[in-house]
Amino acid sequence: MSPCLRRVAMALAPVWSLTAYVAGALGPLQASSDASLLKIAATCRTATPHITTFLCRLVHEFFLCFSAQVRQDFFDLLNDQHVEGNQRWSKVKERLETDPRYKAVDSSALREELFKQFMEKQAKNVDIDKERELERQARIEASLREREREVQKARSEQTKEIDREREQHKREEAIQNFKALMSDMVRCFTVSVVCVMIDWSPFSGLRIYTCSGLRLSLSFLSTPQVRSSDATWSDTRRNLRKDHRWESASLLEREEKEKLFNEHVEALAKKKKEQFRQLLDETSMKRQREFEDYIKDKYITAKADFRTLLKETKFITYRSRKLIQESDQHLKDVEKILQNDKRYLVLECVPEERRKLIMFYIEDLDRPVVGAGIGGSATAHFLRQHFGPEVQVDVFEKGEVGGRLATVTVNHNEYESGGSIIHSLNLHMQEFVKQLGLKYRRNVAGKTAVFNGEEVILEETDWYLLDLFRLWWRYGISFIRLQMWVEEIMEKFMRIYKYQAHGYAFSSVEELLDSLGGSGFINMTRRPLSDSLLELGVSQRFIDEVIAPVMRVTSISPVHSGEVLQYQLNFTSASGTGLELYDIVVLATPLQASVGSGLLFRDFEPPFDELPGSYHGTVATIVHGYLNTSFFGFPDPRLFPFASVLTTETPSLFFNSVASVCPVNISAGFRRKQPQEAGVYKVFSPRSLDKPQLKTLFRSYYSAQVTEWQAYPQYGSSQGLPPMELHPNLYYLNGIEWAGSAMEMSSVAAKNIALLAYHRWNKQTDMVDQKDLMHRIKTEL
Repeated sequence: MSPCLRRVAMALAPVWSLTAYVAGALGPLQASSDASLLKIAATCRTATPHITTFLCRLVHEFFLCFSAQVRQDFFDLLNDQHVEGNQRWSKVKERLETDPRYKAVDSSALREELFKQFMEKQAKNVDIDKERELERQARIEASLREREREVQKARSEQTKEIDREREQHKREEAIQNFKALMSDMVRCFTVSVVCVMIDWSPFSGLRIYTCSGLRLSLSFLSTPQVRSSDATWSDTRRNLRKDHRWESASLLEREEKEKLFNEHVEALAKKKKEQFRQLLDETSMKRQREFEDYIKDKYITAKADFRTLLKETKFITYRSRKLIQESDQHLKDVEKILQNDKRYLVLECVPEERRKLIMFYIEDLDRPVVGAGIGGSATAHFLRQHFGPEVQVDVFEKGEVGGRLATVTVNHNEYESGGSIIHSLNLHMQEFVKQLGLKYRRNVAGKTAVFNGEEVILEETDWYLLDLFRLWWRYGISFIRLQMWVEEIMEKFMRIYKYQAHGYAFSSVEELLDSLGGSGFINMTRRPLSDSLLELGVSQRFIDEVIAPVMRVTSISPVHSGEVLQYQLNFTSASGTGLELYDIVVLATPLQASVGSGLLFRDFEPPFDELPGSYHGTVATIVHGYLNTSFFGFPDPRLFPFASVLTTETPSLFFNSVASVCPVNISAGFRRKQPQEAGVYKVFSPRSLDKPQLKTLFRSYYSAQVTEWQAYPQYGSSQGLPPMELHPNLYYLNGIEWAGSAMEMSSVAAKNIALLAYHRWNKQTDMVDQKDLMHRIKTEL
């Protein structure tokens, strides 16, 4: 029995006979509350009035207690099912039918009514939460506004404090400027005497013997100075106004300036008094040492100034040494020009030392370069740039000037038989083109193909996308990997221009490569290129068919003059034999035995031998004739679409490439000759072509001009990289070719050696072989 039913039964105990009936009626109330109520109502009507009233009140009380419990259980059921405000009763009741708390409510209408009440209650709770949230946001905003007012107030106070400090700082600065105005204006006494002989004796005192011709000069500042303790404010103020620093002390009142002036005058008087007493207390030997140090410093400064004077004298050039050897008159003329300058006169007491300085300077003007190719020419240019125009730079060349740059003439037109391509990122070569006023030749389009001896295996078309598709179909993504690899290398290589622009140099090829790409660049020089490409993921087929065809395409002796090391060059020219002495020598020619540089090294300790390794020989043949297109599988020359043909490494092929070339100067109406016409072709081959080979490659020809080149090093024929410094002040440029052979590489090496020679000569060791240069340069910027 429920608590409510038990309570009703106890209340009906006095009316026992009726209790049993009521209890019988209320017993099944849990199963059917409506039927039980009807039964109770009927009982109430048959009972006496007093009993009826009493029973109705008890039944009403029970019903209220029971209905509140059932209602709460139904609400708990809706909460357990996570019923929310956007759900409908028809959908919700399907989930609730099996729950006893659902069945406890007999009427369907009552259930829906309770559902609506629950939903209204939920809506009210949501509104209450929103109101609470709005109240919370309002409190937050109010707190923020209050905090902002406090911050603004604090900031205002801080600004006022800063203004006060700024004013105080300006005032202190004005005081310092005014003090500096009174202190800095010092009479300057300049004595142009550097060499003094001292004879010190504690008994006889100090005797000073000066050279004849002693010159004493006094120079004064134009503005009077406050150096006397007897100066007065009224006398000095008018003169102080002439100095520009007077305006910087405008914040000070007149009384303050006068007070500062008086303090300054008192400090002067006190300082002079202390110095005078200190001078009296010091021993004579201490004064002697101070004077000797002073004279020594003045002498060093005078020699440095005299060397600057020699550099400024345009009359002294690299020809001066030869003129002095022929006659002493040139040296007298030089001294006559110099004697008008006080930097010459200050050394009047040591004329022999002064003359030695002149001769040392003239001898320093000799800088020879052996080799007149692009490397030697660039080295001479950069040496002139760093050492100045007064330095003598001699260039020795046993062959034609230009090295591997040369032209041949065909039908009154010149054609390149050597290096002819300058990349847009070759910054040194681009600068040379600009300085020499050269013009870029108009590009004439032409297609390229690769021939394996039997057929054309790769050809260029007019459609770029079709070319890419063919490359991908035949080689996969090898060409993409190669392009990304080349771009990465070029990005690192471009660092050298920043290093050289800031004046940094490297004493070896290894140091230079390490600064650009670390050990990765150095390792690339120690193994074949194909190994690096295979490791990168490039296919062997792509290497064989694309990379390989592209890739195929005096005596000196040291002389010691005292402590100065010089180099004696013996040479033979058309006018006879000659001999010259030089302080710095740069060798810009290969020193391998296979090249035959014509240089002999004598009297070197330790002995200096030729460098190991060999060079790859290449023959360039300029042919004027008709190309035999049938050799490439095109019987009709009009159907031959290619301007150049590269070949794979096939034993049966006797040439590396053949290409239709354009003249150096292309006229406005120039067009490339068609294959059926007589044109000019450049053929690269490992050996000179004989007549049968020329007749195989050409149907007929008018002329064939041959140029043999030692094109580039035979990579792998030498262990390690050649040194840049062969001997003190003896430099070797072509060692860079063992890292990469190109015009720009030679130009980079030329700039590096010019910087290296300059820093070695001036003992600037902090500019050579520095590590972490990218960080250092950023720090300098």
